[in-house]
Amino acid sequence: MTGANIRKMSKQELGQFFECSHISYNPKEKIVENCKKALEYQIAGVYCNPYEVPIVKPMIEGSGLFLGMSLAFPRGIDLPDVKAYNAQKIQELGVTNIDFVINYRAVKEGNWDIVEEEVEKVRNAVPEAVLKMIVECCELDDEQLTKAVQIGIKNKVNYIKSSTGQLRGPSFHQVDMLAKLLKNTDTLLKVSGVQTPKSQNAFIYLLAGAKRIGSQNPFEMLDGIDELREAGIF
Repeated sequence: MTGANIRKMSKQELGQFFECSHISYNPKEKIVENCKKALEYQIAGVYCNPYEVPIVKPMIEGSGLFLGMSLAFPRGIDLPDVKAYNAQKIQELGVTNIDFVINYRAVKEGNWDIVEEEVEKVRNAVPEAVLKMIVECCELDDEQLTKAVQIGIKNKVNYIKSSTGQLRGPSFHQVDMLAKLLKNTDTLLKVSGVQTPKSQNAFIYLLAGAKRIGSQNPFEMLDGIDELREAGIF
């Protein structure tokens, strides 16, 4: 999808690029409210914790929205076999999109064999899942980020995800770098941890090449499109 096409899309059409996450604690009422908004705004899908599947799954089932879940938050330091096992177990709950964090300590220490092993095992454990590999790029230098992305591409992950959203998120340089590393590959870019001004930055990331934006409140970003257009920014 080109930047020119994105600029012309309605708010509902733009919803396909956004995902809603409930990885932090939310009361049941808030989760239900967000699921209703997810359906209204026609976003791509909703993430929740395993305990919350009975709340979320019936609300979005049959709607076209995917059910997603995150794995090994926030530092990815589970053993490779544990990650693979957990991926299988959450898939059994009806989850089709799995975001997993690569081992932060292994990356920082240059222990790439561990990273290779875990990505390969998770991919093999859930070959049909839409797999999104989280690199927490704000903590990595360019060399580390490049190596991590190469491992993801090699193991056919569906997305490289910039961040868990728990820290400060990616810089513009890092989003641009990720987009260029993934160009002409089958692996797409997802950005989380979008910083203020969120609507403006989210749409800049889409124009830069991101195919998904993950957030606990994507509706705020989508509502901001009207203000951006009135100001002639987007």
